[in-house]
Amino acid sequence: MITPREQRIVDLFEAGLSQKAIAERMGLAESYVRGRVAYLCSNLGPDVRHALAMRQGSQARLDRIEQARMQG
Repeated sequence: MITPREQRIVDLFEAGLSQKAIAERMGLAESYVRGRVAYLCSNLGPDVRHALAMRQGSQARLDRIEQARMQG
């Protein structure tokens, strides 16, 4: 079972928000959101864990592309 706050993080993550955007929207530290996502990935069932992991990997790639674009 997950808390209402964790559920909100999952919902926003699945809606496509980055961990940074989730943290800003919810008034939380980005490190807290990262920790919750990692916790949820390790403790939820395989379907949810897979969906979060895939989204997390995609977001990490998008973040790197965006950073490179801003630097170049």
